[in-house]
Amino acid sequence: MVRNLLVEKEDALREKEVVLLEKDHRIRLLEEALMLARQHRFGRKCEALSGLQRLLFEEDTDADIAAAQTQLENLLPKGRSDEAEERSTPTRKPLAAHLPRVEKVIAPASDNCPDCGHSLRFIRDEISERLDYIPASFVVNRYVRPQYSCDCRQTVVSAPMPATLIPKGLPEIGLVTQVVISKYRDYQPLYRQSHIFARSGVEIPVSTQAGWVGAAGVALEPLAEPYRVS
Repeated sequence: MVRNLLVEKEDALREKEVVLLEKDHRIRLLEEALMLARQHRFGRKCEALSGLQRLLFEEDTDADIAAAQTQLENLLPKGRSDEAEERSTPTRKPLAAHLPRVEKVIAPASDNCPDCGHSLRFIRDEISERLDYIPASFVVNRYVRPQYSCDCRQTVVSAPMPATLIPKGLPEIGLVTQVVISKYRDYQPLYRQSHIFARSGVEIPVSTQAGWVGAAGVALEPLAEPYRVS
């Protein structure tokens, strides 16, 4: 009986030692990969690139560095992980004051102390802020125009529809503005915008968007006229 217990204990120790060796090996590989990624990111190879090619290279390399750092933080002991995080985490700028704040109160599960059961007394609010993003969404503006009849004139009276950029078209000015800004300011071709819209279940062909862009250009032409070079 005692012998069996000793054998089981030795097997458990060997398994634990193997796990630790594999973990140390993984840490060394990640540290080497992180070092190489940083050399590529800030070395001559990066400096030799230019324009969009360099931007894409830097984005991919920064993503690789972040992935390696995250894995290291999960593998390193608590102390070493905190030191690595302090070295790698840049000083954060405060979040823009103009952004709307959504307050989420996270209260304790109970009003009593979890250790002794005594009633808790409020001290203060600890506040931390995280930045979130709400994806753009479509909305259908449904115009309801009550119609009234005039018995004297034998006619129907109703309010006129608001002005629109595309006569008899479906898009509101906000949607046309989004397409134009995405195309010319954010460099999103119309076919890519079609894919983005499709994720929301809205099918807008490239030809339709092109028609909107053309109509917007005509509408904005008076604003550009003073800046034309004769």
